[in-house]
Amino acid sequence: MGKISTVAIISKPKIAKAAEIVCGLLDWLAERGIQTRFDEETARYAGQSTFYSREELPKGADMVIVLGGDGTLLSAARVVAGGDIPLLAVNLGHLGFLTSITLDQLYPELERALRGESRIGRRRMIDCELVRNGEVIGRYSALNDVVITKSLLARMIDLDTYVDNHFVAAYKLDGLIISTPTGSTAYSLSAGGPVIFPTVSAVCITPICPHMLTNRPVIV
Repeated sequence: MGKISTVAIISKPKIAKAAEIVCGLLDWLAERGIQTRFDEETARYAGQSTFYSREELPKGADMVIVLGGDGTLLSAARVVAGGDIPLLAVNLGHLGFLTSITLDQLYPELERALRGESRIGRRRMIDCELVRNGEVIGRYSALNDVVITKSLLARMIDLDTYVDNHFVAAYKLDGLIISTPTGSTAYSLSAGGPVIFPTVSAVCITPICPHMLTNRPVIV
């Protein structure tokens, strides 16, 4: 990690004592000559009227601090995807499997980052295109997974699944999870999928409540 001169901050809404946490962080960064950019929630906690949209927030930032839980981190990952900007995720939410840094560790970890001593772990993301009648009607990126699921009507769906144009299976099920290694500990795990080490170059196809007992998770 190179020199850090600008930090972007993304915050989870409705955090207890958030104003105290955010104001303390902004003061700490200002004392070290580090400029800050923040989203609307962070601005609200800090009593500021100037903020950036999530899309504009990472521009010019050397690091993004995420104050929240895993959901906030997943949202932040979509924002910085492809920007080669490290995320420092601080667990202030209910789920903290990915946001492993506690509030007590925030400033010691920031000190390490400023000294260039932090280790950066790279994570694979997944892109999804929704094509209907030959037309792409939606594009999405995810850190955890892409899920194809049934509508509100309580019946199974039929899915033909291919990998690189090679037929894998014709599923009859409630849904299908395509998971990254990071997402292997999320929805896929709850559906019976394996835990995949984060650096493994693979994705996992996990069926949700399949009709056939032989339909099991497949790593590709």
